[in-house]
Amino acid sequence: MSDNLYAPPQADLRMPAVREPAFYTVSEGKFFTLFFASLGLYLVYWSWKHWRRYRRFTGAQVSPLARGLLPVFFTHALLFSAQDLLHQRGLHYSEPPQRWANRFVLSTVMGLVLNALARNDIGYPLTDLGCLAMLVLQGLAACKGQQLLNFAADDPLGESNARLSWVDYLCLLPGLLVWVFILLVYWADAA
Repeated sequence: MSDNLYAPPQADLRMPAVREPAFYTVSEGKFFTLFFASLGLYLVYWSWKHWRRYRRFTGAQVSPLARGLLPVFFTHALLFSAQDLLHQRGLHYSEPPQRWANRFVLSTVMGLVLNALARNDIGYPLTDLGCLAMLVLQGLAACKGQQLLNFAADDPLGESNARLSWVDYLCLLPGLLVWVFILLVYWADAA
């Protein structure tokens, strides 16, 4: 310490480097908002973001772009990676990851089958309603998986990413327009 009363403080004020978590955290409310407003397309970004963070954290040789574009093939690996990181830290998550990964894959495949039937006017309007039901099940399963990923990232409630940003609002706009179009088509068919 200096004897000069007017000297600036000499404390080291630099912040220690904070390491980015291994997984993308997002709150349940924000997840559901982005997922349903985008008719599930949010999963492409969601999966890409998780794999990008995981690659940075672990140095694993994975392609976030490929895994983001095809989340149905990599959801099991993602959730098991989170479970492995938890086990390395001596932690345990209450539910097995394959439960929600299996439900996610099953609802995705069923949604694709129902969508193909609806496109060919087979079972209309029940197949369309089935597609929406599978979207709900897919969103619920992915959100349960997100809870595991949040826990593995030391943010169980996703509080660090709970608010919608202006970019999120921009991404919501096309999805909301599609929802309006869908409702108009159903309304026109009913009339």
